[in-house]
Amino acid sequence: PLDVASKAVTAPAVIVIDGLDASVSADFRKDILLVLAGKVSSDTRILVTSRPLKDIHDILHSTPHVRHISIDDLPVTEDDIQLYISKRLSHLPNVFRDVDFQKLTSKSAGLFKWARLACDYVTDTTGVHQDPKSRFEAVTSATGNGTRLLDGMYRSILTEITAPGKVTFSCVMAQIIASLEPLPMTALTSMQEHFPRDDDGYHYTGNDMQQVLSRLGSLVIGATDSQIPIRPLHPSFYDFLKDWSDFSIYLPSAQRNFAFASLHVMKYGLPLNTRDPESAYLLNTVIREKDCIAPELSYACRFWAAHVRATSFETSLAKEVEAFFEGQRPVFWLEALAQNGCLNVSVESLSSIADWYTIVGS
Repeated sequence: PLDVASKAVTAPAVIVIDGLDASVSADFRKDILLVLAGKVSSDTRILVTSRPLKDIHDILHSTPHVRHISIDDLPVTEDDIQLYISKRLSHLPNVFRDVDFQKLTSKSAGLFKWARLACDYVTDTTGVHQDPKSRFEAVTSATGNGTRLLDGMYRSILTEITAPGKVTFSCVMAQIIASLEPLPMTALTSMQEHFPRDDDGYHYTGNDMQQVLSRLGSLVIGATDSQIPIRPLHPSFYDFLKDWSDFSIYLPSAQRNFAFASLHVMKYGLPLNTRDPESAYLLNTVIREKDCIAPELSYACRFWAAHVRATSFETSLAKEVEAFFEGQRPVFWLEALAQNGCLNVSVESLSSIADWYTIVGS
């Protein structure tokens, strides 16, 4: 594509890839990295922003035509951050002065994400402590440096908003983190309705999920719009939750829930009833039937086997898997994959189930 574009455009071109580390999967990211590491037209420049993840570093670090610059080492970054903070807090002239802006800037250690979260926290009025000055002092007195400043910011926000229900928060976030691609709240709620109801397990409702997410507007995208896939504003938020000892974000349990839910969603959602008899002769790409498949059903068809493979072997789940292969359901599943444009997923899914029986089951 770059070669084709270089021939079509006579002027020098600049391509910007912002947040490469936030791509959906490492495999998808690898394809982009290999292109970046290859030869590019001499009149083309590519600007990439990213966290220094290992796979990105390994491919690009030794490439001679790639130049690495850390924004943490650029003094101009602090000037930009202070300007940003002063603009964000300018509506409170009687509360904050230039010295306060400088203090927050110094505390950010060059991290724009920290500055944004700090301003969101200081100006937020939905929590218990609504005094901006008190919130400012809480933020600037926290210890930590470098990227750990984000952890301190996450801790300050979450300690306040999760006080009423830590267990519910942990269960909801475990479900979101365990999902193999971002799902909107509507799909997550539909999946949650099919979670196994074990007698000794904790169960939360779709309303519980909405209440938890409604408080996370400063940390995740999709918290207030049920149709937008939920994902973190910065990947470090999910990393923090996985490591935070104050909460039990237990992913194996979430994987198990997704395994059962995916099988149940397919049980009741297949076969698809989207084909219009009058257009049955048309190709799937023409009638775009994948647009008619509910997000939770599309997700279940593509990822059910991955969740089963990540779950410890148990008889009840094995029975659900065996029931899936009875009758015509496998045919309906393949049809749904084909209509969703991902029939190739079937091979990997069947291989994962075979491994689950032979390796995990043994």
